[in-house]
Amino acid sequence: CSSDLISSTSTTAIYTSSGNNAITTIIFCNNGGTNGTFTLYAVASGNVIGTSTMILSAMPLPATETFTLDTEKLILGNGDIIYAQASIGTIGATVSSIGL
Repeated sequence: CSSDLISSTSTTAIYTSSGNNAITTIIFCNNGGTNGTFTLYAVASGNVIGTSTMILSAMPLPATETFTLDTEKLILGNGDIIYAQASIGTIGATVSSIGL
């Protein structure tokens, strides 16, 4: 899939809310030939990344596979940020949202 790659060395902001928004879908793609993992965080404006803001921890993503997070909606306020970190450099993310 076509997506922005997530860093394997630090957390990457994959979405920053401008106003109030609902995240409807996040798609993670492993575009490489090696199995990997990713970790996902939802951080309120002014807060920091940590275990209390973690949504998924070291979620396995096999080579050339896709994971879709679309069952639950994430409601974000202005300045809230979705971060991710991958174990390998071939995992990307695409975020879909709607304004509230």
